[in-house]
Amino acid sequence: MKAQHRCFGTLVDYGGSTADQLDTVMTGLNFASPIATGPFCKLYEREDITMVAEATVKPENLGLLVFRLGGPSIPALRRVLGKSSPRPRFRST
Repeated sequence: MKAQHRCFGTLVDYGGSTADQLDTVMTGLNFASPIATGPFCKLYEREDITMVAEATVKPENLGLLVFRLGGPSIPALRRVLGKSSPRPRFRST
């Protein structure tokens, strides 16, 4: 992922499928998935930001996705994460 600013973190929903919920959020934020993916790997792109999310391939991990997000600025990343997590944590590289 080539981006001026990047962050990573974990999205967790032990009560269901995090991937399904993430699809709904990212579609609402005008992201598209350029390839078909399943519950263990997600790829979202928009003109300014890219997100990759993945889980260890085990049925018990459907509620946990590790993500990497890249974009032009920290505020742009915060806006995306603010829609997908109540308490996002950032680490810019």
